[in-house]
Amino acid sequence: MILAPVLLAILPAADAGGFLFREGSHWMYSAKVEYTLPNSNRTRSATINWEMAVVMARNEDSLSASVVLGWVDQLPWFEPGLQPAESLAVREDGRVFVVSPQGESARELYGRGPPAWREAIKNLEPVLVFPLHVGAHWGSDAAGRVDGLYRWNVESASRQSVRGVGPATVFRLRYQTMPDHQILDLAPETGVVGYVYDHHGTVSHVDLRLLSFQGPSQ
Repeated sequence: MILAPVLLAILPAADAGGFLFREGSHWMYSAKVEYTLPNSNRTRSATINWEMAVVMARNEDSLSASVVLGWVDQLPWFEPGLQPAESLAVREDGRVFVVSPQGESARELYGRGPPAWREAIKNLEPVLVFPLHVGAHWGSDAAGRVDGLYRWNVESASRQSVRGVGPATVFRLRYQTMPDHQILDLAPETGVVGYVYDHHGTVSHVDLRLLSFQGPSQ
């Protein structure tokens, strides 16, 4: 996919958190991956297809929750044969969390309702915070830092032509640490349109781009 900037402007804040909670939404991506072979310094690269979908979703007790197939954080440290797995997404007061349950499936956790959802996210950092606006940031790992590391930063917003969607406002988010960095390109009405992960030592690289998007009513 080519993201071609067509308008650079100061854009208003956007509330895009709903894209992970619309049951039936479906995204197809192409991802270029580079990875290090086990017990060696040799690397391999490949281009794979990746699927993301909202399998089920509901609102209850001031929370939104959904079972999401293939959230993009599964792609770093790629190994051949990797398949999209299900996670639980929870939204509370504009903060979106993605949970990979331990000891039970995402569907089981989803079925246990709001008390279990709140327990699952109580010690997690949100992956997204809405509304989005340029200059926003979040992440307690950055407490006391002035260099912008170890937190999500909304770096830019621009009008772009997105493959499979058309013209859209795209926000660029970056999370950078000393050993690695992530870049998330997010279109408010569509969801994730691009994702990059790079490890600065042992080779692990992901460059994911949207091929097509189908909303719940399509």
